[in-house]
Amino acid sequence: MTVATDEPVPVGVLIGIGAGALVLALGATFVGLLIGRRVFGQRLELALRPAGETRWQHGRVDAAPGRLVFTPYKWQVRFISGSPTQYEVLAVGEDTGRRPSKKQLWSVNPALHVVEVETDRGTLQLGLQGHQVDDVRQRLQPEAPRS
Repeated sequence: MTVATDEPVPVGVLIGIGAGALVLALGATFVGLLIGRRVFGQRLELALRPAGETRWQHGRVDAAPGRLVFTPYKWQVRFISGSPTQYEVLAVGEDTGRRPSKKQLWSVNPALHVVEVETDRGTLQLGLQGHQVDDVRQRLQPEAPRS
């Protein structure tokens, strides 16, 4: 006994299957984003290097007014490698339009914006995506001394 027929599948059935798959995909995306934010928080990921050095280190940053905590990643993927390093932020520079060298294409995205940050351990350069620059600058800006 065979069940195959030569009749085409009705268009309404195909549209219904497509609409159902779309609703499931949107629902799964929404739930995934909610769970991801609850588990990981609003993660701020960037590249960092001491000013004047050529090697970028990728990692996660916790930023607060006047404080930056950098947790490095291993192999530029999201495996935490090493303990967090805390910096006291003294001043945050402007986005001057500087970008990493195109020679470093394999280690860092050449489209990142480079922002210099003065810390208690010297000047750091942060490689940020364009949409992160203003947010990071506002988060890191030290509070004005109270008189």
